[in-house]
Amino acid sequence: MAKQNGNGEKVKSMESWIWDAACSIRGAADAAKYKDYILPLIFVKRLSDVFDDEIDRIAEKVKTRTKALQLVERDKSLVRFYMPIRPKDPEKETTWDVIRTLSDKIGQQLTDILRSVAKENTSLQGIIDRIDFNATTHGQRDIDDDRLSKLIEKIAEKRLGLKDVEPDIIGRSYEYLIRKFAEGSGQSAGEFYTPAEVGVLMAEIMDAEPGMEIYDPCCGSGGLLIKCELVMEEKMKLKSKTKYAPLKLFGQEFTPATWAMSKMNMVIHDMEGDIEIGDSMKTPKFKSKSGLKIYDRVIANPMWNQGKDSLPYISDDFFINDEYNRFPAGSSGGNADWAWMQLICSALNKNGKAAVILDTGAGTRGSGNENNSKEKEIRKYFVDNDLIETIILLPENIFYNTQNASIIIVINKKKKKEGIMMMDLTEFYEKSRPKNFLSKDGLTVALDIIKNWKNVISVATVTSTETIIENDYVLLPSRYVDNEINKNWEVDIQNKFIADREAFKDILIANFFATYFKAKKENLKVESDIELAGKISGWSAKPLSEVLDQSLLTHSDIKFDKAPVLSLTKDFGLVLQSTRFGHSVAIEDTTSYKVVKKGWLAYNPMVIWEGAIHVLKNEEIGIVSPAYRVWIPKKGIDYRYLDYILRTPQVMDYYRRLASGGVKRRRIVSETDFVTIMIPVPNSETMKELANQLDDVLKTFDSSMNKLKFETK
Repeated sequence: MAKQNGNGEKVKSMESWIWDAACSIRGAADAAKYKDYILPLIFVKRLSDVFDDEIDRIAEKVKTRTKALQLVERDKSLVRFYMPIRPKDPEKETTWDVIRTLSDKIGQQLTDILRSVAKENTSLQGIIDRIDFNATTHGQRDIDDDRLSKLIEKIAEKRLGLKDVEPDIIGRSYEYLIRKFAEGSGQSAGEFYTPAEVGVLMAEIMDAEPGMEIYDPCCGSGGLLIKCELVMEEKMKLKSKTKYAPLKLFGQEFTPATWAMSKMNMVIHDMEGDIEIGDSMKTPKFKSKSGLKIYDRVIANPMWNQGKDSLPYISDDFFINDEYNRFPAGSSGGNADWAWMQLICSALNKNGKAAVILDTGAGTRGSGNENNSKEKEIRKYFVDNDLIETIILLPENIFYNTQNASIIIVINKKKKKEGIMMMDLTEFYEKSRPKNFLSKDGLTVALDIIKNWKNVISVATVTSTETIIENDYVLLPSRYVDNEINKNWEVDIQNKFIADREAFKDILIANFFATYFKAKKENLKVESDIELAGKISGWSAKPLSEVLDQSLLTHSDIKFDKAPVLSLTKDFGLVLQSTRFGHSVAIEDTTSYKVVKKGWLAYNPMVIWEGAIHVLKNEEIGIVSPAYRVWIPKKGIDYRYLDYILRTPQVMDYYRRLASGGVKRRRIVSETDFVTIMIPVPNSETMKELANQLDDVLKTFDSSMNKLKFETK
């Protein structure tokens, strides 16, 4: 088979056919509901056609298919899977024709056939014989004979034998079908499917060698294990090696239907994997003489944020009394993410590596919050013991059970490199429906960074243990990845549109501070504004906790019946809602709205990193949404200087780093983190002078723009 010419077309054709077959029951909208019927039938079609190919091979020696079938009946080991069904005329008809010609009581007969196949092949028991094609709900057939007949006929359109389609094509098409089912399965999809491109990235990072043992404790449809084998085979092909041992694949899956899906997926890909059913947290199945089996590689995408609802036995006692000693860092509290991390780490041998997908919250929960510190203590254990090699922040909206971004944590028990590679791939995505994809560029960039262990501005930073400790063991790449902060802006004002003028003011502010600080930093031989503040007499570098006091004053606390409602905009600051929208969009009951007075600061915690932070300048008093945070400058702080400095690129970068949350538009900078931000604080006289100069710069700019607007007219 040609790998370049035609391979893509064959895969596309196969995928189109396989999806059309799925849609033949009730259309694309309902196809996912019938995956438990469709997947086994396509699987049995593959078994039937391969069985016919094996019979044809034997028939070449014994002259007829009838004699070949007789030989196989006497010695079933001659074929990999024995099919007990027989066409009326073996010389002219195929094994699938037995199913295709069913005309009466199709559901019951089909159920009986699949059970007979499972009876003859013990490795298929519980996989294809668990489905009742004749099942009813409230007296109504779940899938009636007419639709079954259409599905069988559609599946009959393509032959899936050894000479017709190679395992990689039928396997990829089968994975495609599983992905399409995931698209229609809503919140449950994450239980069985990891996006293919994410699986490839993880498998490439695992870089498995022939004969290695790979484990997935929550294997879903088996996709991650399969991708490890496929990536290894491709690596051998590039080395021109044709003889090598396959990987030894082990998986455990809790949900029976998903376990069956994984077993079928292995066979469709022509791979052998030992897949057990059960809860690997509570009842791990793979054991050795000394305890639990350990592996060269572990790869997993456990269900995120599992708690008592899905794992009711989880408790402090469960972790303390674990007979296999899998949880050396102790209880993970009410969330199982770091329980999975400990379980996975304990499953590695002394040279082992693992790649695990978790929710972004697993990287931050507990830090800065003494009441919920168990997960932070486990992160501390992993960092202090130098077990984590890489953390990758993935784009949002690529997983089928959530819009959230996620992280891949790579563990390496034979780690040789210092620090942790923090990587942010959130901008490396391709838009699609209903979900986005991690782009090919993202995959290429990530693997190049890992291979060469290098910093890449805005993408990756090697972060020291000391830096992570300073950040209270937060393991979120966006906290550490350095962005390029432009200090010298060269923009032709004459070529800027009038509509950009308010946004352009931030450029002027940034340029003013960059120019002001540059000479002083060069003279004192320091690199940052914060360092500079510690070198100039009368100046200081202060956290915002020493610059601001938080205000919780609400509308109900003041005697002001008609307080103007304000909106916080990125470019125009705090403005009257009536001016911005033509009317107030606030709710009728504004008693919980927060009061802002002239000179006070307000920010929107969800989009502060976009510049939604301003001091009230043009009104004496107003009220803002309860979702905003309001702060009062301490005595001696010029509110104008504060308004300017808190929107410089350097400080804005703090907001980006400190924002946490799975969805970009909902990432929040907490009050706890906000007050840790350091800013340079000049003496009162200099602060006032700088504020006056900036006021003059912006007034001049406004005047120039108004003049330009008039001349343009």
